[in-house]
Amino acid sequence: MKHSHSRTTVGFFLLFSLLLALAGCWESSGLDRLEDLYPSAGDSDAADGDLDTPEAEMEFEAVQAETLAGRWAMLMTLNSTINPVIDPWPMLLENLFLVDIPEDQSEMRLIACQQFADVDGIGDLGVIEYSDETIQKISETPLTIPLACDADSPERCTEPVMPQKVLWHWGLHVEDMDDPENDRLPEKKDDPLVWDQDEDGHAGVTVHVLSPLGYRYMVRRAIWNLGKGTLSEDRMWITGSMTFRVDQKSVDADRTLLLTDAPITAIDEGNVYQMRLLETKDQPIDGDLDFETDAESETADGDLDAEPDGAPDGDADEEAEAEAEPEVEPEPEVEAEPESEAAGRTFKEGEAVDYKYTCERLIREYKQLFDNAPLPVEEK
Repeated sequence: MKHSHSRTTVGFFLLFSLLLALAGCWESSGLDRLEDLYPSAGDSDAADGDLDTPEAEMEFEAVQAETLAGRWAMLMTLNSTINPVIDPWPMLLENLFLVDIPEDQSEMRLIACQQFADVDGIGDLGVIEYSDETIQKISETPLTIPLACDADSPERCTEPVMPQKVLWHWGLHVEDMDDPENDRLPEKKDDPLVWDQDEDGHAGVTVHVLSPLGYRYMVRRAIWNLGKGTLSEDRMWITGSMTFRVDQKSVDADRTLLLTDAPITAIDEGNVYQMRLLETKDQPIDGDLDFETDAESETADGDLDAEPDGAPDGDADEEAEAEAEPEVEPEPEVEAEPESEAAGRTFKEGEAVDYKYTCERLIREYKQLFDNAPLPVEEK
């Protein structure tokens, strides 16, 4: 995939007194922080950049669908702290997925697109990134989540996601674990449970650390406790609350310093998942989702067939045409490859749905897609 990388800022060398000072300056994560990130329509500071730009003011039309079948975008917003040295720092995790739901609405398939982490730390120490290849390999192991829908009565499917627990492993042979949820994670690269998931010749999943410069090879387990997911009246959104846990271990590194683990602790409040319908089998991507690309912006307005100033006319034109090379039969058009393995990927064999919305595009547009997205209704 060709897109921006996930970047995480984590500091490693801090004076004890400075850490304590930071601790007193934290702002609690939760729904307030969600509102800061995804403000309501009335907030004049809602969008990044210039609010007068067409992108910031763009309204998305709902895809009209009688069932849930189609391609969705999912954003998980998770509040946590990370503890690199002595005291923990606030960290906001954002998990981005494409989600495919088949015609029978029996389940949904999550395709990982990216994970972003915003750490309230010091400067740029400990900035990390995942390579394109690593994210691609993670996306090739999708998660399947059952839905509570009856294909024969789609109008009754108002709470499609039932409360349930979902496990997401990185760099682990889950099939060989006795208890995938609670087994102790391996700490050595030669442990038989460790899987070179990104197939780069190093154990586990490779993380590039920019400062201090080096590579860390790790395994990871995320456990999500999904709350009930509710469908909006326009059938365009599914939202729910959740809690989570993250366990991770460094199994190897190219520098001893990078073997140090930084525990992640979940904060119970303000964690949500939000899903937005993008397209269905019968309705490709809505035109309003198409942001102007650089290539489009460089196209001149007006008649592209018009002759430039000073162009010859009359007999000169006929002479030029006579001297022109004979027309060559054009080569047959070859269908373009999808932007990534996630593009056009179907939910099951035999369901040949050529979805167009890709991970690359979701990464570019998710801020606009989820701006003013509804938050889950509080359960009484």
